[in-house]
Amino acid sequence: MGFRTGAALGSAALVLVGLAAACARDLDIEPPWMDSVGSVPCAEEVRETLEGWGAGTDMLPGPPAGGAGVRFRFPTRDLGAWLVIEAGESSTTVSRVTPDSVTTQAFARDCAPSTTTRQTNSVPDGGPEHFTDADLRRTVSSARAGGARGVVVYLWSPHMPLSVDGYREIQAAAKDHGLGLVALLFPGSNLDFAAAEAERAGIPADALREAASVELTFRDALVHAPTILVFDGDRVSAVLPGYRSAEGYRGFLSQFIGPS
Repeated sequence: MGFRTGAALGSAALVLVGLAAACARDLDIEPPWMDSVGSVPCAEEVRETLEGWGAGTDMLPGPPAGGAGVRFRFPTRDLGAWLVIEAGESSTTVSRVTPDSVTTQAFARDCAPSTTTRQTNSVPDGGPEHFTDADLRRTVSSARAGGARGVVVYLWSPHMPLSVDGYREIQAAAKDHGLGLVALLFPGSNLDFAAAEAERAGIPADALREAASVELTFRDALVHAPTILVFDGDRVSAVLPGYRSAEGYRGFLSQFIGPS
């Protein structure tokens, strides 16, 4: 099924989107990204690779590519694993990015594939405790098992005062909606300052874990503090950057997950 990206839609619209996706699966309808992929070199081979590697129904634009190239990214059935297309005028690569490795399938002019894999380490050595994709999977799973409707991930930084103040606002809004809440430290924050600000603002100690997650990175949760991202089963909201009051967060949560 894949983890699907939600937008700030009304609850009725979300129901229609869910029904449409279910019908598409039942009728074996091509995912919406097929048309965009059809314009890249070696399109058929790229499609087969995407499908074989479990691309979900969503497609997000990637960072700008050089020259006339394009980049796309796709969530997969596995939280923490993403696919990336980089297409130039005469060649295309498809990469599967996980916390541990990047596997790349390259297609030259004749569309013959070549595959390479390199090991990676998404968790830096030393520094603060980190929150990884494995932690995210456990958090999402345990939230539902514990009766929560889903979980809100809140990125904060002690260097952004509004993100410190915003913790109480999102805490209240998440509680009203029956959602779990995990606060994470923005990468690169000063840990001593963060600890002092967390104590002052009543932010829990586990919020001093630094985000080190492929899933959060590819969903643009690490581009600003504060930012929230909501996980609800196999659905994931769009990111919401910037400070909001509790009422503002409630509005966003109501649109994505339904009334409190």
